[in-house]
Amino acid sequence: MKLIIIGAGPAGYTAAFTAAKAKWEVLLFTNHNLGGVCLNEGCIPTKSLLEDSFHLYKTQLMDNELNPIKSVIPVYQHKSDVQLELQTNLEKALIASKVQVIHSKVHFISNTEVMDHEGHRYTADKFLICTGAKPSSFIQIDGALTSYEVLDQPITSKQSILIIGAGVIGVELASFLRMMSHEVTLIELAPRILSQVPKEAAQTLDRELKRMGIQIFTNTKVDSYTKDSHYHIEFNNETHEYDQVIIATGRIANTNSLQLQNTDIETERGYIKVNSNFETSVKNIYACGDVAGSIQLAHVASDQAEQLIHHLIDNTEILNKIIPYVIYTPLQIAYAGLSEEKAKELNINYKVKKVLFNSIAKQKIKINTRAYLKCLINENYEMIGCEIVSSEASELISTCLVIMENKLDCREIHKTVYAHPSLSEVFKDISFEL
Repeated sequence: MKLIIIGAGPAGYTAAFTAAKAKWEVLLFTNHNLGGVCLNEGCIPTKSLLEDSFHLYKTQLMDNELNPIKSVIPVYQHKSDVQLELQTNLEKALIASKVQVIHSKVHFISNTEVMDHEGHRYTADKFLICTGAKPSSFIQIDGALTSYEVLDQPITSKQSILIIGAGVIGVELASFLRMMSHEVTLIELAPRILSQVPKEAAQTLDRELKRMGIQIFTNTKVDSYTKDSHYHIEFNNETHEYDQVIIATGRIANTNSLQLQNTDIETERGYIKVNSNFETSVKNIYACGDVAGSIQLAHVASDQAEQLIHHLIDNTEILNKIIPYVIYTPLQIAYAGLSEEKAKELNINYKVKKVLFNSIAKQKIKINTRAYLKCLINENYEMIGCEIVSSEASELISTCLVIMENKLDCREIHKTVYAHPSLSEVFKDISFEL
């Protein structure tokens, strides 16, 4: 079996490894650095910068004379070092798996054939499109930066910065830039930041960002702007001046270079349409991850690709799994399953169990104590949803997934021995009074 994969992000390289393990012949095309957006412009650089800036920020709280902006170059250098090491390790692993990596743009010339930038043609038994998504904006402001540009090039002097869009990318960038000592303003068209996040969690983070000194305006849009040595942005009937503007208002499928017009592949709102088995409207052409309009998370793309290849190998059923969502701010948000809002909408009977971290010894070591774990528990004492607000929410959410996926009885959770001191001790309290 010969498989051509277009795109070397989480979906692409996961599919390549899985297919190669089954002894398929795999050609992996990429016109980008290995790892895709996640490794090069998204997950990894964002989290590296956030981690380092948070350490500087904590130090600043104890030493008012420290100016984190002075450390911006080594912070970005560490980010680049991490990326290079991960790229190198990924390349070595692909070579070891006998995946043929071709660094070239490639486009379809028919439903059964693709061509690289040198004119070489390739056919295969199956094709998998994993080209991801890229920043998009409903507003155009001359010289404004995208998230990609912010993550690539350090801002080396203290500036006043406006970020348009308070979704995940917007709040993560706002957190990083504020911790690096910039003056940050965040505006959002929706009534609240993180409109897709459980309401209480989003409101908690809103308060935390404001406590850090970030200005936030919701129900707000840019009415007009002018630019000279500064940006003069009009919103809420006032003109505001900024050194820099960053647009973080959305993403769109990255399909421009594929020349899909040469195929019968159908799209919807720019994304490739797929069925429940990730097959496009063309037999033996598949799409996974962001390009297929799915939840735009690296771990979702990886899981889809792995499930798809196993399905193609031995007809393994593709499952709808519980997806964890994480916002990587100093006070992190993680959630999975049903939110209270969704449970009410579906008229599902549930009980809320909310546990504060105030009594958890490990939390006292952290700067921020505005932390909680909230679980939705059904009449069978199964956890059907959870949200965590904590400095380590990204690590704790996996425990909730194990509980939910295995439909464990929440009355029994306290019987597990949890390490002390650790934030995981919060799970001991879930089963109390159930």
